[in-house]
Amino acid sequence: MTGPANIISYLIQDLGRPDLSGWVLQAPVISQAALAPFLGRLSDEVGRKWIVTLMPLFGVVGAAVCSRANSMNTLIAGATLIGMATAPVGINVAIPSEILPANKRAYAQATIQIAGSVSGAVAALGSGAMVQAAGSEGWRNFYYMVLGLFASSSIGTCTLYNPAPRPGSLKSWKQILHECDPIGSVLITGAVTMIIVSLNYGSARGFASPFFYGPFVGGMVLVGLAVWYEGFIRNDGIFHHDLFKEAPRNFVIAILCFFFEGWLYFSGVAVYFPQQTRYLGWETSALLIGCRKFLFSASNTVLIIPIIFIITKYKDVKWLLTFAYAAFLVSMCLFATSGVGSGAASLGYIVIASFGMCPQLMALNIVIQCTAPAALIATASALALTVRGCGGAFGSAVMGSQVSQRMTKNLARNIVPVALANGLPASSSGALVAAFRAANPIAISKIPGITPTIIALITPITRETYAAAFRIAWITVIPASVLGLLAILLLDNSKVKARLNNTIDATVETAAVEEMIKKEHQGDKLEKEGLRV
Repeated sequence: MTGPANIISYLIQDLGRPDLSGWVLQAPVISQAALAPFLGRLSDEVGRKWIVTLMPLFGVVGAAVCSRANSMNTLIAGATLIGMATAPVGINVAIPSEILPANKRAYAQATIQIAGSVSGAVAALGSGAMVQAAGSEGWRNFYYMVLGLFASSSIGTCTLYNPAPRPGSLKSWKQILHECDPIGSVLITGAVTMIIVSLNYGSARGFASPFFYGPFVGGMVLVGLAVWYEGFIRNDGIFHHDLFKEAPRNFVIAILCFFFEGWLYFSGVAVYFPQQTRYLGWETSALLIGCRKFLFSASNTVLIIPIIFIITKYKDVKWLLTFAYAAFLVSMCLFATSGVGSGAASLGYIVIASFGMCPQLMALNIVIQCTAPAALIATASALALTVRGCGGAFGSAVMGSQVSQRMTKNLARNIVPVALANGLPASSSGALVAAFRAANPIAISKIPGITPTIIALITPITRETYAAAFRIAWITVIPASVLGLLAILLLDNSKVKARLNNTIDATVETAAVEEMIKKEHQGDKLEKEGLRV
């Protein structure tokens, strides 16, 4: 899900349809966010293994579809399947935490963070290197790599991950389906899908378009129905009421902060930083653009060791999260002042942003897991990461709309008069604007009447126009930092500290667990038959 953001301009160059390109990045976010709560709840009932083994196979199929895509629509279809493969992400976050003592959860989350940083670096460098080596169609090789990774993930979990059975493993499928809350799952899945789709339409077509407010209103209606159903009709569904029993304030704050973190990371760092790098001419090579993202991943990895020490020794997440949101705030403010000449300085900006992301993901996951009951840890983690995806979709839509609107308004009037004054035929004005907006050197070279002099004059003007648009776009991300910072100040760290003890939520002693579950199941049968006093 990281690689395509790095090479999106090359995908457009090869497949066309820039108006659909945003869906390549958002389609997997939609399918991941929509399915994650249901899969998390299902895994809490029947176990993790077969969910995390079988779901990556959707990624195998999706990557194969993407690798052979000859249109943007086909690429989006494959990306949707890839998003389905990543939907068990909440389960993957829960597994290492529940098999270790609670006071070692920093190590568990650090392991996940290192894996994420390494995969982000491989995606950034790998996608850039493949485009660099094989030309505009090198992105297809990237998807071949993705196919292999999903296949190895499925094989690895099937053969190496052998957890103890869950208490629900002896229930009938009818009981399991009831426990997974099908009505709540449909309402939440529909709401998440419609809201994210509407935000993407709003970014592409404007927030006054019926393509935006139609699905948005529908999604909000489903949100209202989900709140009513989960709040008043069913207390043990996707939003299980036990999630709010032990530390309700902390759970709500952590969920909100996941929204703000998704807003900050997915929109600013993951999507628009690579685009800004290319359109402002900070780097023109796909590989060097990937190197900038690699710097972000490398900084994340370096920070993990001191974060483990702070959480394990002091059991403090509140001030760590305060520092993280402050770092994001500084980084976003610096990006909001950046210009064409800020290429070198932006390397420092992105490192500061990594100071914000790394502590957030580790500490917020720990807060969620210390708030939720052990039996609902995957449900809670999946809900949090679904909210994170919604935050990313919201932030990306707002940033994208700002860049799009300002480029549509300003680019033509900034560059066309200059080009016409230097001999470009008036009939080539439309092609000029389209080619320079896409930063497509092949399309620029094919503009009728274009000359090296015109290219030399128009290129810096286009970059300055983009710089002004991106500055406004970065300003829209700053509120997420401020709101996150204020929310964290209300966090009750004592509740987290109390849960970071030697308790193990999911022992790996399978024989003991199997015996316990059998006795529990037999007891339930006796109770139903009226034989228990």
